[in-house]
Parts: sequence; C-alpha cells; structure tokens
Amino acid sequence: MNPTVETLQEGIAGLLRPSVEAIDARVEETRRAQAELRANIDLLTSDLEAIRAAQQEGAGGQPDLEAAIEKLNSSKKRVVVVANLLKGAQDRLNRVHRDCARETAKRRTLLEPANPTTAASVVPNK
Repeated sequence: MNPTVETLQEGIAGLLRPSVEAIDARVEETRRAQAELRANIDLLTSDLEAIRAAQQEGAGGQPDLEAAIEKLNSSKKRVVVVANLLKGAQDRLNRVHRDCARETAKRRTLLEPANPTTAASVVPNK
C-alpha cells in the first residue's frame, strides 16, 4: 500500500473521529436529559391532575390549575418532538460514522497489493 495514501486516510479518519464521537456523546447526553425531563413532566402532570380532582371535590375558592396542566402537556409534546429529532440526528450520525469506516476499509483493500509475496519475489534481470 502507498504509505502516503494510508497516512492521508488515517489522518482524515483521525480528524473526523473525535468530532463524531464528541457529537455522538452530546446527543446521547441530551437524549438522557430529555427523557428525565419527560419523566418529571409526567410526574408533575399527574400531581396537578390529582390536585385538580381534589379541587373539584372540595371548595370552589382554590385556584384554577387547568391552564397550568395545558401548559405542561404542551411542554411535554415539545420535549417528545425534540427527543425524536435528536434520535434522528443520532441515527444519521451513526450512519455517517459507519459509512466512513466502510469507505476507509474499502479504499484500504483497493490500495493494498493483491498478493504481497509476488511483489517481493520479482527480481530484476541483471
């Protein structure tokens, strides 16, 4: 294999790999945070619904929580949308990483000699 081409391939892969891995790690962290936020919103929503049910049974002087519950449900929907977008971005990033590795391997096999022993055994005539 041509050492220059191999060095160039390794250099490009070396440049891209840290960026891809860093982005992948950040996407995964964000997805975890989104899942935690979604769980907290679910918990808060259930608490507010319990308060609303108790409010309907009790006195009429308590504050109306309907607007707060609607805002929470709206926020939950947006969190789910963002989580789905992040999942799609991470899937695309994983495909790019996989395709890059596949292309590097393909180019490496194309550049390597078919039979390394034949190249070494050819002796020029003197």
